[in-house]
Amino acid sequence: MGVIATYRPSVLTIVTRRLAAVLIVGGASLMAVAALRRMQEFALAAAVLALVLALTVWRPRYGIYAVVLLAVAFDPISDDVVMFAGWFAQTPLSAQGPLQMLVFSPIELVLLVTAAVVVVDALIERRPLVLPSLSWLMFGFLAMVLGSIAYGVLRGGAFNIALWETRALFAGGLV
Repeated sequence: MGVIATYRPSVLTIVTRRLAAVLIVGGASLMAVAALRRMQEFALAAAVLALVLALTVWRPRYGIYAVVLLAVAFDPISDDVVMFAGWFAQTPLSAQGPLQMLVFSPIELVLLVTAAVVVVDALIERRPLVLPSLSWLMFGFLAMVLGSIAYGVLRGGAFNIALWETRALFAGGLV
């Protein structure tokens, strides 16, 4: 009988991962407290977002589950009580409170945190990222989209409009 080889991370990897998680969750908690003071009507939604972000830092697959649930199950309608979660999840954070510098929605924030956690986890464990077999086509397409945006902006186009029109393509590239 052969020995079954299992992966056991080193103590340094475990400590580094836990320290990174504590720093990320602590920073997110401080940002959530500051946002809650200013966005009282969105307190529950902001708390749920902070919980989803904490779960995403712990296990990145929960971030993907949350993105799919919020994008598919809820419509962005603010008048309906049930669909208010969809409106909050798909409306930019700058429109919901005093954080004018955040031009992305909570769904995009969860997606970015998920991608960042996966990359940081791969760097900490010193293992390569596993990309799909057609990733070179996707990255080539996104490079052409970036080139088109740069060409349009250099010719006098509005970068903000180009960003809004192509952000779904880049979100798809992250997934």
